[in-house]
Formats: sequence, structure tokens, C-alpha cells
Amino acid sequence: MILLTILTPIALAGILRVETTLPAEVAVDDVKVATVMVPSSLHFNLADGQHKVSIWVEGTRTNYDLVLSKESAVTIVAGQGGVSVDMTQPAPTNGSGSTRQLQVRSTSNIEITVIIDGERMTLPPAGQREIDLAIGLHTIQVRSAEGTVIWAQDTLQIEPGEPAILQVTDGVAPELFGEAIVFGSESPL
Repeated sequence: MILLTILTPIALAGILRVETTLPAEVAVDDVKVATVMVPSSLHFNLADGQHKVSIWVEGTRTNYDLVLSKESAVTIVAGQGGVSVDMTQPAPTNGSGSTRQLQVRSTSNIEITVIIDGERMTLPPAGQREIDLAIGLHTIQVRSAEGTVIWAQDTLQIEPGEPAILQVTDGVAPELFGEAIVFGSESPL
């Protein structure tokens, strides 16, 4: 059963995402906005400014004081590994239409989830996938296979060139190989 309280759409809004693999309750500014009993991904547009967000998972309440703007997005991830929060700035799009091939490789002995611009891919142990990314800035996260623990997050600057390689493993920062590709260092984690 999913119970949602709809928040009024706001023209200039920050984005709050809540991803949970366990039953959970979510409150924003002391108002309960969702109760989920099954694995869920929730999305809320919140007014610019400061918000108190609370999430209850397995009887434990976790509070976050967040400042949102129209350029910000916050993801709260709750699961077996606990609750973690990620604040990122959405990647600007350049609209050039040009792409570059990126090979995403796992050097881990376990499954890993990689999220690029909100698109999720799961890599098996020592697996790989090839994707085409538009030239420009992209957001990236590396998570546990269940998606409940964020190991790394940042931005990825893709520029024209030969195919590039992004190598990921559990618990450590990704490694990049290839000219004109930059892994940012603006992550708040």
C-alpha cells in the first residue's frame, strides 16, 4: 500500500527523491507525505529554501535539514545498509547532439549499480557495458547492487574523442581512462 500526499507544484522547485527497499515513512517540514510498504522510488518538487526531511525505516527516524534551490536535487536512499543522502547539481545539457562512447567496467567481485543522469545500470562482477553519452556534463553515482549504499558520486565531463573507459569497484572512487574526459570533484560527500 502506498499513501502519498501530493505537494502543490511549484515553478521554481528543488527535487527530493526517496528510494527505499524497506517499508518507510517520509515527512517534509513535519508533514507526513508518504508511507510505503514495498520497495519504492518517490519524487517530490519542493519550494526553494530550507526543509526538514524525516524518514522512518525499521522504527528508526533519521532527520535531514536540507536547503533546496531550482538547481539542486537531493536523493535519500534507505535500505538494509542504512540511510544515506546525496545532494547533486543537475547536469546542464548542451544540446549539441554529439555523443561519445563510454565503456563502464566493474572490477568488483560483487554486483554494482551505476547511475548516470538518473539512468540505472547494474553490472555483474567483472562485467561491463557500453553506452553513448552526449558531449557535456553528466551526474554519476556508484552504489551497492541494491542501490542502498552510495559509494561515490560526482560529475563526469564528456568531450569529443575516442571511446573512453570508466572503471568502478565497490567502496572506492571510479577511475577514468581516455583523453578529454574529466571526473569532477564537487561532490558534497
